Amino acid sequence: MNEEKDFDREFVNRQINVNNSEERSAIYKDIVFEEDLVSINIDAQTPEEVIKILSDKLLQKGYVTNKFFEAVINREKEFPTGLPTIIPVALPHTDAVYCKGSAISVGILKTPVSFREMGNPHNYLPVEIVFLLVLVDSNLQTQWLQRLVKAFKENDFLKKLKNKQTKQEIVEFINQIFNHN
Repeated sequence: MNEEKDFDREFVNRQINVNNSEERSAIYKDIVFEEDLVSINIDAQTPEEVIKILSDKLLQKGYVTNKFFEAVINREKEFPTGLPTIIPVALPHTDAVYCKGSAISVGILKTPVSFREMGNPHNYLPVEIVFLLVLVDSNLQTQWLQRLVKAFKENDFLKKLKNKQTKQEIVEFINQIFNHN
């Protein structure tokens, strides 16, 4: 386990390029990632079902308004967020007006769900992992999307995430990757 954590730390140092500690703190301090926001083995058939499950968790914890789910679905229809990574992922999100607090909800799917591809909406991807972003500061949205995409490009990140067996392991792994304590 320690060898894996050491490897993860090396990965962080290589991939997440935030050199200034003040910049790192500003980006990571106000976003929540916790076990209550993680779902494993989601049994869903559509992107809407997946987003509903993750949105409900965020609503129950008070991070979003009751219009959040609908806003995410509407945005996903207009601007798809599926990414053709080694393990396909989706990054649904919406405007800050529907967010009460900043958080990330993660869903590991039992079987892939077809999401439309970002930048190529006529193509469908068999998404296995969904990161639902909730950011009250719209200026941080682009930074978080860039950081996540950068991490996804490292094949080991998604493989390791997909192989985590518990919510606790997922939270510890992601918090470590993004230096979020």
